[in-house]
Amino acid sequence: MVEGTTHTDADPRWLQDFAERTKRYWTDDRLAALIGQRRPAILPSEAPLLLRCLGLLHRDGSMPPDRVRKYRQINHMVALLQPTLRELMARADTVRLLDAACGRSYLSTLVAWMFKHRYQYPAEILGVDFSSDLVGVSADRAARIGLADVFKTFVSPLHTLDVYGLENDLRDAGLASGAFSVACM
Repeated sequence: MVEGTTHTDADPRWLQDFAERTKRYWTDDRLAALIGQRRPAILPSEAPLLLRCLGLLHRDGSMPPDRVRKYRQINHMVALLQPTLRELMARADTVRLLDAACGRSYLSTLVAWMFKHRYQYPAEILGVDFSSDLVGVSADRAARIGLADVFKTFVSPLHTLDVYGLENDLRDAGLASGAFSVACM
């Protein structure tokens, strides 16, 4: 099960209700208190399911005070990556990224969401970690929020990972269709 979600989260009516609750919760005043003068890449009202699955939003759409720092941190990381992501889009028909030691894949999940929903640009993002448990959580989260077509996971110890040879293995397994930019996050 994805962190921050329950079995009832799979109900399409709940998802729609949750999105509406989140939009109602994030009034201009609450949003201003959260972001101040910042311009985050992802606002709570734009990506409620994403932020819920990342454990950043409560069921009522609010953000607990102890999760605000993580919300700001992930938005900051996405902002730092945006110039590089735009450069990759200018050079490739499909952007392919490798997240080595992806762990819970917070950043990969966000980047996948950005490609699919914000940029609307073809991307293949691969998260690799030695922990099958963490890779499983990441894969489940990607599927739950509709990113399984953009974000894939692979279990491998990094000290044995051959990034260049990995491309052939991934194509053979149906996890990738072309060469990866060796851009590790």
